[in-house]
Amino acid sequence: MIYINMVNVQPYTTTTTATIASFTVRVADINLFESATLYVQLFDADGVFLSDKVIQMSGSDYTSWGSDDSYINRFVANNLGATLA
Repeated sequence: MIYINMVNVQPYTTTTTATIASFTVRVADINLFESATLYVQLFDADGVFLSDKVIQMSGSDYTSWGSDDSYINRFVANNLGATLA
């Protein structure tokens, strides 16, 4: 069993710079004929996890998906401002 304990701190600002070299995508949720929620994990060149994010796909982006799953990679890369290698 996993227990998560939320610890409060005084708010502070932090800035981190990292170079993203790859990502993974998992479809977290689909609302048929309407939208998909994508869970994206970002990694550096050594495969070290950097961060994650949730990306929503809806409207014409969702309907353009069709049966070509490589569309998802292009959609995520575009959303991240990245270029596929």
